[in-house]
Amino acid sequence: MKNDLKDFRSKSSITQIQFSEDMKRETLQKVVKKEKVKPKDTFMFKKVLSFATLSVLIIMIALFGYQSLNSQKGADQEKPQQIPDEQNEKDNEERKVQENKPLTNKRAQQILTQFYQDITPDLNENNIETRYESKSEAVEKVQKTTSGEVARKLVDGFYQEKDGVLKPKTFHGIKKFNLEKMALEKVNENKYVIEQLRSNELNGTYVIQAAFEQSEQGWIITKYEIEYQENHK
Repeated sequence: MKNDLKDFRSKSSITQIQFSEDMKRETLQKVVKKEKVKPKDTFMFKKVLSFATLSVLIIMIALFGYQSLNSQKGADQEKPQQIPDEQNEKDNEERKVQENKPLTNKRAQQILTQFYQDITPDLNENNIETRYESKSEAVEKVQKTTSGEVARKLVDGFYQEKDGVLKPKTFHGIKKFNLEKMALEKVNENKYVIEQLRSNELNGTYVIQAAFEQSEQGWIITKYEIEYQENHK
């Protein structure tokens, strides 16, 4: 009886041992399979992580750009807009600084060019002035480069108001300096003069005399006269 019991225990232990070994083998195989799958899972995880990181960076850049844009807009809106009167005052100050410099040939040429443009009639097919509707309007424009006296004298000499419109008195136009050959003569710090001899078949020989003086608006023409010689027609 004892011998039979020993045999049973012996067989039971072996069975248990064999069963444990089978379980270990099976478990090991499962682990191996899982290990084989793991690299693929790791790759997918890294891929997802990279995508998530890139998305976060894009969102951060977009937010930064949006905030910068709003900040710039806010700064532009906060800038005080310059009032027209202040701008005009600034322009006048800058012009005065420029005009207070000694008069040069180049500056005198610029003044004369603008003066010739403003005083020369601009007529339509009916010989009606198109820029000015009245003498007073023409004077106002011309005296931006001349004194009021010179502007009124020349406008009266070139224009006439007739039938509610402005028409020219003459079609010959103003006698002009040869700007490239003129030479300024300094009288004092605030006055320069020019004198130039000219001639053509229509007017013969004549002398153009002009003077430039300082004023509140800068250098202006205070004299513009034509002196004809004996052969003037």
